[in-house]
Amino acid sequence: DVLLHDESIVHAMVEFQDGNVKAVLSVPDMRIPIQYALFAPERLANSFPRLDLARVGTLHFRAASCERYPALCLGYRAGKAGGTYPAVLSAANEVVVQALLEGRLGFHAVEDLLAAVLDAHVPVAHPTLPELREADRWAREEAARRIARAYSG
Repeated sequence: DVLLHDESIVHAMVEFQDGNVKAVLSVPDMRIPIQYALFAPERLANSFPRLDLARVGTLHFRAASCERYPALCLGYRAGKAGGTYPAVLSAANEVVVQALLEGRLGFHAVEDLLAAVLDAHVPVAHPTLPELREADRWAREEAARRIARAYSG
């Protein structure tokens, strides 16, 4: 499940079969989870700000709907389909977000472009690493081609 978290303090949560939930919390600074991802299982000392939960007080969560966030449904769709679909969505998303940041397309075009790339993809169910790399390359080119064709001006 995906939750929206206003304070950006909870970076991950896992619910176990016994109902317990474990969470990773830190100040809203991605350097900490990135450092952990790079050096896990080691925990390196750093001078990043520390989380003060007493000062934060309350954490807020709310459900994220596919109606409000259509790209979320694309993520669910790619995850359920498996194979090369997640790699295609990730690669296309990088190209689309870069074009958005550069002002070459509008925010509301994101979901349509990503859906079009996913729809055009011919998946591989159990891909090898070279097949994943090819899917990534294809998705980047397909997204760039669609952006250039439909949104260049």
